[in-house]
Amino acid sequence: RAVTGFGPTAVLGGVAGYAPAVVIYGDSIARGSGDGVSSGLMLGQKIGYIARGLRLADDRLIPSVNAARDGETITHIAGEATAAGIANSRRWSLLRYATHAVFNGGSNDIVGAPTLAYMQATYLRAWGLAKQQGVKVAQCLILPRTSGTYTSAGGQTIATGFGVGELRDQVNAWIR
Repeated sequence: RAVTGFGPTAVLGGVAGYAPAVVIYGDSIARGSGDGVSSGLMLGQKIGYIARGLRLADDRLIPSVNAARDGETITHIAGEATAAGIANSRRWSLLRYATHAVFNGGSNDIVGAPTLAYMQATYLRAWGLAKQQGVKVAQCLILPRTSGTYTSAGGQTIATGFGVGELRDQVNAWIR
């Protein structure tokens, strides 16, 4: 049985010279929901695919703080920093200790059926707020979303907005 509790959000300290540090903003997939215990380094630890992929050329992990939340939207991520002010937002205030921000939002926004123009403006606002803090910004593409049995491609139904040429494809093309 898993035991849950509270722990530090970040452990802060100085380093001699340059060292990258990343804050991850995103939804449940970025947070680690669904991480399996199959095989491979760190699987099953619920840290998410972005943190698992943050590695230097010599395969050392890049330090990161995962500020992702279940059900999160890029709309909320950008709005939180705008409404509270970056210094007053718990998640956004972590940027002062980071060199990079990785965003994973978008999938939950599409479920709400916004327009491409709305999504573009929201991404630009989030990225701009992060860049104002002096960090480099990266954006993950929006992953597919289906429902069904998952036993075969035929057993899956593509969610509205995620089909070929629909909003997900349009947003991903724009991000690229």
